[in-house]
Amino acid sequence: MELEHYAIDAEMSRVTVRPFASGTLSAAAQIPTLTVRDLTGEAHFRAGTLDSASVQIKIEAASFTVVEDVSEQERQEIEHTLHRDILEADKYPEIVFSTSNVSASKAGDGQYWINLIADVSLHGVTGSEPVAAQVVVAGDTLFVRGELTVVHSTYKIKPVALAGGALRLRDEVKCLFDIVARRQPEEPADSTKRMLAVEGS
Repeated sequence: MELEHYAIDAEMSRVTVRPFASGTLSAAAQIPTLTVRDLTGEAHFRAGTLDSASVQIKIEAASFTVVEDVSEQERQEIEHTLHRDILEADKYPEIVFSTSNVSASKAGDGQYWINLIADVSLHGVTGSEPVAAQVVVAGDTLFVRGELTVVHSTYKIKPVALAGGALRLRDEVKCLFDIVARRQPEEPADSTKRMLAVEGS
């Protein structure tokens, strides 16, 4: 059975990153939540099952933005620090998530619980992270919701301190993703492609 191909709908998908703080100001401080919608990707799997499933997501590192309603100056300062000093987006412009070792259990008609290992390429380092997610296949649309935890030091991202060092971001952040993908039409077989090419010449 052929693998079905789904392309991510960037307008309907969202990746959210939640940092955590420690230090004397951590209880009172509002740590900004980040989101990104500048992403592309695709998924492949066999119809009626998630056997041989694979997913790849690419994110532009410079496209993370602050979710909270803050002043424009604060927003610019936070995003500038994130892009320049933390992610070093000029040097490492792309973050890539790709799957391996997918195991799935059916939860209902077109619904699955999955566990997988995500190969994460971030800040010039590739690491492996466990991911738990829920997958729903409804007609020609695929919905994926899940989360994973990323540890900064694994990817050689330097510690971040704010407020003169009184507020420090923890080494780990939680990444939550809500992905929507649309089924793509099958490409014609090679023989059909050659016929079309001859007819069009």
